[in-house]
Amino acid sequence: MNQQREPHFNLVDQPWISVTLVTGGSALVSLRELFARAHEIRTISGDIALEYIAFVRLALAVLYRAYSWIGEDEDVANADLLASWNTLYANGRFAGSAIDEYLDDCSDWFDLFGADPFYQVADLAYAAKEPDPIAAFIVDMPKPDKYLFSMRSYRCADEISFAEAARQLVLAQNYDLAGIKSPVVGFRGAKGGKAYAPKGLLGTGWLGAIGGIFFEGRTLFETLMRNWVLVANGKRLLGIKDDLPPWERSRPVPYMVEREPTGPVDLLTWQSRRIRLVPNETGTAVSGVVLCYGDVTRIADKYGVELMTGWRASEAQRRKLGTSHVPLMPVLIDPARALWRGLPSLLGISRKCVGSAGDLRAEVIKWNDALQYADADGPDFSVRLRALGVSYGAQSSVIDAMVDDGLDLSASMVREDSPARVAAIEVVQKTDEAVGAFARFTCDVRKANGEDRPADDKDAREAAYGELDGVFRQRIAKFGPDEDVVAYCAAWCGEVRAVLERLARAYLSAGTLSAFRESEKMTTGRAIAIFQARLARVLGSWVPACTDAPDATEKEEEA
Repeated sequence: MNQQREPHFNLVDQPWISVTLVTGGSALVSLRELFARAHEIRTISGDIALEYIAFVRLALAVLYRAYSWIGEDEDVANADLLASWNTLYANGRFAGSAIDEYLDDCSDWFDLFGADPFYQVADLAYAAKEPDPIAAFIVDMPKPDKYLFSMRSYRCADEISFAEAARQLVLAQNYDLAGIKSPVVGFRGAKGGKAYAPKGLLGTGWLGAIGGIFFEGRTLFETLMRNWVLVANGKRLLGIKDDLPPWERSRPVPYMVEREPTGPVDLLTWQSRRIRLVPNETGTAVSGVVLCYGDVTRIADKYGVELMTGWRASEAQRRKLGTSHVPLMPVLIDPARALWRGLPSLLGISRKCVGSAGDLRAEVIKWNDALQYADADGPDFSVRLRALGVSYGAQSSVIDAMVDDGLDLSASMVREDSPARVAAIEVVQKTDEAVGAFARFTCDVRKANGEDRPADDKDAREAAYGELDGVFRQRIAKFGPDEDVVAYCAAWCGEVRAVLERLARAYLSAGTLSAFRESEKMTTGRAIAIFQARLARVLGSWVPACTDAPDATEKEEEA
C-alpha cells in the first residue's frame, strides 16, 4: 500500500509555466526562470490562449512589488519613474538582484501545498460533501453531457500534475464561472445548502468580466515592460501603500468578502475564489478541489486601478445601480467583432469628461503613449495590441466563446496628438456606415422581388466585414506618422468602396433575383442607384475630421 507523503511544489523554482522561445522551441519554466529568460521567451503558451494574459498579470504584480522601493521615495517625480523605466528597458533583459531577492523573500508563499498555499486557503473544506473531482476545476473542461467537441479526454482528467494544477489555479481565479456552488465550512449566507453568486456584485472571475487588452512585444521582456504602467492619471502606481498581492496579505478567511481593490497589484492578482487543491493518496498529483466564492466587488468605477481595459460612461448603469454619479464601465470585448472594428473605443479619447476623467483609454495604451516621449525604440516602431477574453452566457454559468485577436499598428497610432489615430478611427466609422448601406442594398433588392425582408441583413453585414478584415489589418499596420493622411485615407476608403461594390455585384449574380421586377416602388435598378449614392456620400471624398473621435456609441453592456 502506498504511503501518504507530504507534497510540495514551489512555483518560484520548479517548472510549471509553458512558454514558446524566440528560437521556436518550447519549454516549461519556473517563475524565477520566467524573468531570468524573459528576453529569450517569445510568448507564454499553454493549453488555452487565456493563460497568456493571466500570467502576464501575475508577472506584472511581481514587478510592481520587486521594484516598489523606487516609488516609495517621496522625492521621486513621475518623470523620474519614466526615466527609471527607460533605463531598465534599455538593458533588454531583467538583470540585477531586485526580482531574485523579492522571490527569495516570498518563496514560502509560492508553495502549492505550504502553510499558506499559493492562491488558496489552507484547510478549506466543503460543509457537507467531499472535494470535487479535479475535472470540475478546469476552465475549458465541459460538462459530461456536452463533451463531444472537447479537446480534453475525461479518461485523463482524474488527476493532473502539480504544474498543470498551478496553471489551472491561476486561470480559475481569473475566469471561473458564476452560478451555484457548494458552501465551504465558515461560508456565510448559504441558502438551502447552496452558495449563490453575490447579488449586484461580480460573480465571475475579475479578468473574465473585463476582457483584457495589452501590448505584445517581440519578447516576453518587452511585453512585460510595455504593460508595466508606472504612472496613471498623474498618480504613481509603484509603491502604493497597502496595494499588495495575496501572498503578502494575511491569511484569507473562508467566506465571501465584499471589498474594493487597494490598487493595481490587488486587481492583477484578485482572489475571486476561495480554493484548495487536494493531492492524490500518494501525494504525486492533484485529484480534487474545493472551490467557493471569495473576494467580490462591483465592476463599475475601477478606472485608474484596472489597467487593461478602456472605460465608458454609462447612464444605463447609473439608473440600474441607483448612483448619484454616472459610473464608468469597462469597454468589453465582443467575440463577434474583429478588434479593428472597436478602434474608436480602444483609441478614441472621450471629450465628454466624467469628473476628472477625459481620456478613458486603457491605462496600458496611455502609458505607451507616454513612453514614446522616452524614445525607447526610436521615433517610430511597430507594436501589437492583443485582446484576450471570454464571453459568458446563461447567467455567467457557462463560457459561450473565447476571444483571441491581435492588431499590428504603428506605435504613433496610440499617441493622443496623432493625426493618424484620429483618421483611422474616422475610416472605421465611415466603413460602418458603408457596410450598413450594403446591408440595406440587399434588403432593397429582396424588396424589389417581393420577398420578405428583415429590417437589417445581418448576414450581409458579416460577409462584408469578413471581406474587409484583411484590408483593415494591413492598412492599420502600415499607417505610420510619415504618411500623407488625406491621400492614405482616400486610398483606404477607395479600397473599402471597391470591396463593397464587388460584393454587391456578386450578390446580384449569385441569386435567382430578377433585375426587372418591381415591388413597393422598388426595383433592382433603383436599389443599385441608392446604394451607389450612399457609398459616394460616405466614402467618395475623404476629408479629415476637425474634432477628435466622439464617445463610443456601442450598445450598453449589462455587467
